[in-house]
Amino acid sequence: SIKSKIEENKADHKAEMESIRRQCEQLKLQLSVARLVMEGDENLREYVAILVRAHSKLLDRGEVIPAPPQSITRARAKLLKAVHLENIYEQRLSVSKAFSDATINALEQELIERETSGQKMEVRCLNELVAIERETKALAQDANNRIAEL
Repeated sequence: SIKSKIEENKADHKAEMESIRRQCEQLKLQLSVARLVMEGDENLREYVAILVRAHSKLLDRGEVIPAPPQSITRARAKLLKAVHLENIYEQRLSVSKAFSDATINALEQELIERETSGQKMEVRCLNELVAIERETKALAQDANNRIAEL
């Protein structure tokens, strides 16, 4: 029947919306993991900041600056890579969230339209049923009147 079909469509849309929400939550989890990694690298960040300040002080004094040790260069590279990954994850999350929100809104709108359409059809069917019942009563009354005349 119409109601069961509407309920089935409703269930399908809810399942799809939940799937999209789960995907969004997974992306949020990935971003939080990336942030935890970044927080773990916070000491590295502070260390690099100290090195940069020391480097600029040496430059201000006009002293000859030796090339930074390879470990510092690697630490800087690691830090830049981590910052880059964080930016990528944030961009992906925002794009995914926007897409998920748009999809959820579209599905909710479609569900509302289907419910409205089903309700309109139900009202139309009830109106037709009432009209048929009136017509049936009128025909029965007319038949009873003709029988009474005979």
